[in-house]
Amino acid sequence: MCAELNHKVLRKDTAYDVLRDCQRDGRDFQRNYLQKMIGAVVMTPYNNKTYRVDDVRFDMSPNSKFPTKDGGETDFCTYYKRYNCNIADVSVNFNS
Repeated sequence: MCAELNHKVLRKDTAYDVLRDCQRDGRDFQRNYLQKMIGAVVMTPYNNKTYRVDDVRFDMSPNSKFPTKDGGETDFCTYYKRYNCNIADVSVNFNS
């Protein structure tokens, strides 16, 4: 008999929760956040897929535009609306 078990432990806090905790700490929150998130595995609620965090872009916001596969461009707010996800905190500025 051969049995294989696979388990994943899921955190209840989000990457956004971790970011806000790092900001409340106040000491170089960007470096602290990078240490916690680089290499972390996150799951997206809109498609339940997991991804490994390779980098964080503090110079971008929910209103930042990025290129799409079809050669156009869109912003994060518009992109996530496709998945019925609304970004509530659109005025964030992580460079301060």
